[in-house]
Amino acid sequence: MRWSYKIKQGGFLYNVFPTQKRFPSVALKAKDTILKNQSESFREFISKQNKGRPNVNRKAVFAEESIYLSIQEAARSLDLSTGAIRKRILNGLYRYATTEEIQLEEERRASLLPT
Repeated sequence: MRWSYKIKQGGFLYNVFPTQKRFPSVALKAKDTILKNQSESFREFISKQNKGRPNVNRKAVFAEESIYLSIQEAARSLDLSTGAIRKRILNGLYRYATTEEIQLEEERRASLLPT
């Protein structure tokens, strides 16, 4: 049975079930459907905006006297799994890099690129 739930601001929230009292959400499997409903030009625009943009969730690692900009990069370079890198960070063998170390590494890598 559907019912409307009165919101304090004076609006109504529809399709909320009395046992849940939660806001409606989109299932993850519906993500493809939502993306397919967007126009091709919009998807190309978003793709161009995201090109070359680093992942905001990555964490730089200081390991073996080197700085790696992500756990994945450290794992590939050291021939370990990402779990092993995380475990070594927890055990104190490796550590997360500071912002100054990250900036220095990014500047070093930028200087290596041909102009």
